[in-house]
Amino acid sequence: MSGRAAGSRNASLGLVLLVLLLALWYGARYYQDLKSGRISPVLPARVPGAAAAALRGRSVALLAGHAGFDTGALCPDGLSEVEVNRRIAEEAARLLRDAGSRVLLLEEYDPRLDRLRADALVAIHADSCIPRRGFKVARWIESPAPRRDDVLVRCLVEAYQARTLLPQDPVTITEDMTAYHAFRKVAPTTAAAIIEVGYLGGDRELLTRNPRVCALGIAEGLACFFQQYRPTPP
Repeated sequence: MSGRAAGSRNASLGLVLLVLLLALWYGARYYQDLKSGRISPVLPARVPGAAAAALRGRSVALLAGHAGFDTGALCPDGLSEVEVNRRIAEEAARLLRDAGSRVLLLEEYDPRLDRLRADALVAIHADSCIPRRGFKVARWIESPAPRRDDVLVRCLVEAYQARTLLPQDPVTITEDMTAYHAFRKVAPTTAAAIIEVGYLGGDRELLTRNPRVCALGIAEGLACFFQQYRPTPP
């Protein structure tokens, strides 16, 4: 092989390597921006495919944490937890209704919680203004149907993490979640879970700019639950 041919081949290999390195760099940067919420992913306007079919005809209650009661966590610049919770709950309600679910949108101490009968209840909260990242899901520690509610928790975790790319933060689950007041009020036949959708500090970009990402994760988690859970006949 002549020197000219070898040099041309080396130049071509170098160019290919450079393109691959640039692609990897831009891919990693895009992933980090998507994960942080600095850019918006391309989202479906509705719950897609089989997930939508699983939601059709189901009755779902969504509780917007702190709504009608107080602000919840309040950041120094005025961002309140309640406004984040309400936006995500309203967006999730829209997605579920579009899929054919019957949706009840509730406030924190809504009187309609008493003996509420629904296929599922999800209480939507956000965490504090500290610069931490992550979400968490829990059920009532005294659940009358722990295996059922464990399926709901697992489905919400898997679907929410897949949609938002947020890390799960189970080490910060507290009694405020596992003994949440709404769990004691609803009928024992109602599957129930609480989700803290992220931190107002570290996850602010996602929670404030892309509430539909969070809402889709919740709606798809409910669809997963309805696909997987089969109640034991009495």
